[in-house]
Amino acid sequence: MLTTSNLGLKKPEGTDVVDVNDFNGNADILDAAVAGKVDKVSGKQLSTEDYTAAEKSKLAGVAAGANNYVHPANHPASVIVQDGSNRFVTDAEKSVWNGKAGSSVATTTADGLMAAADKQLSANRDGYGTTAGSATAYTVSLSPAPTLVDGLRVTVKVHAANTGAATINVNGLGAKSILKGNGNALTSGNLKVNSVYTLVYNGTAFILQGEGGEYGTAVAADVLAGKTIGTENGIFSGLIQNNGATNLQASLTSDILIPSGYYNGEGKVIRAGFTAGSINKLFVETATLSTNQTVYTKLVEKTVHLNGTYRITFTLGSSTNNQSVYARIYINGIPSGQERERPFTDAIPFSENIFCSSGDKIQIYARSTNSSVSARLIATYSEWESFSIAINERFIS
Repeated sequence: MLTTSNLGLKKPEGTDVVDVNDFNGNADILDAAVAGKVDKVSGKQLSTEDYTAAEKSKLAGVAAGANNYVHPANHPASVIVQDGSNRFVTDAEKSVWNGKAGSSVATTTADGLMAAADKQLSANRDGYGTTAGSATAYTVSLSPAPTLVDGLRVTVKVHAANTGAATINVNGLGAKSILKGNGNALTSGNLKVNSVYTLVYNGTAFILQGEGGEYGTAVAADVLAGKTIGTENGIFSGLIQNNGATNLQASLTSDILIPSGYYNGEGKVIRAGFTAGSINKLFVETATLSTNQTVYTKLVEKTVHLNGTYRITFTLGSSTNNQSVYARIYINGIPSGQERERPFTDAIPFSENIFCSSGDKIQIYARSTNSSVSARLIATYSEWESFSIAINERFIS
């Protein structure tokens, strides 16, 4: 017969004889086991740990409502114990501390404390007084009395114009030279009566501020008359004559001397007058000009300086009879005149009128039919004026 694993209850099998005593015995065992158990309450369950009498007694001592405690979100300051390293600060104390300056020395870009030397300079910066003494040895008394340090700035009203190099003695601290911004000593009249000047001490001398410093090399002879120029020795009037828009008359027979002075750029050099039809020779070429090149080759070139129509004349001949040579007028390297031909040794003239602008180059080009024959030219330049400027260029064989 089988039995249960916990209480040992009998479990008859199909081959066992059922005995009522076995059922009764099982019932007694179950009754005894139930007596040691508690009733189950809905929503509750028993602990898996053993529950002792001592623990029950402990729970009985808990006050009613003890399990309803709620932790506060804030605590009063009184619950914190303060000591020498941990103290509360009031809003008033914090405001006072925030209003204090830092301990760093002030810079040009950040606030801070002032150094003693800076304080001294600040105290001296605005010193002002009227000088006494002589025109070369000034004195001045300032209040409060300054300390003679590098950078000391004083402003003085001069009681007498200086008559040369000068010194200044501030509050009896010793006479120091007064120098210009370029380091030079004063010259007579640099300091005017009742004028106010600022002087800065550089450790050895007082430097006159705003005096102008360096001057150029110009002198009175370099400046227009009626104008003035400042120099180391004061202001001078210019000596250059102002000729304004003066016109000058050109000459064909002699050079023109330009008078000294200033010209404003509006004057003119008036071209020399001509008699209509008259010839004025400007250039004569006495040598024979020739070429045996079979391509056009430049033999003559002249630059013109006026706008106008020019008559250009040249004389052309061949070195060998019955052998043609050619010549042609060019302007600035570009063919402009007709091509002229001459097959004989006796030369004849050819002329053309061509308009040219100032700066153009009048040129004569020539060529031969073969390298054994030369085209020959001799040039004479002449010029006359009628309604326009003309240049007669005559080439004589």
